[in-house]
Amino acid sequence: MSHTDLICESNVKPQCPCILLEHTISQIHMNMGSSAIKVTVGGEEYIPQLANLLALAFLNDPVARYYDLIDNDLPNTSAIEVAKRVQGTSDRLKHRIKVGPHLVEAGDWAAGAVW
Repeated sequence: MSHTDLICESNVKPQCPCILLEHTISQIHMNMGSSAIKVTVGGEEYIPQLANLLALAFLNDPVARYYDLIDNDLPNTSAIEVAKRVQGTSDRLKHRIKVGPHLVEAGDWAAGAVW
């Protein structure tokens, strides 16, 4: 099974130059030509930075706004402070990490994900 088979379940192959994945318990290195992006997997200790990253990334997303309005019992016309968006994202991550997802960051927090 090739790398592209692991990533793509369809016949569409990615245009990414990713060739090899090397796995360890706590980190994954994606080798892409001469540069390597360090990807680390963490737990609860990643929540503050990941919450900030995700809240800012989805600041204008209507679905993220919906969850923040519901969590804070606010009407749709309300403005939500960035700090409240970060806190809401943090609270949701704290709740979800109890059921087993991995918190992942890449490139010294240039990107993050919940798997």
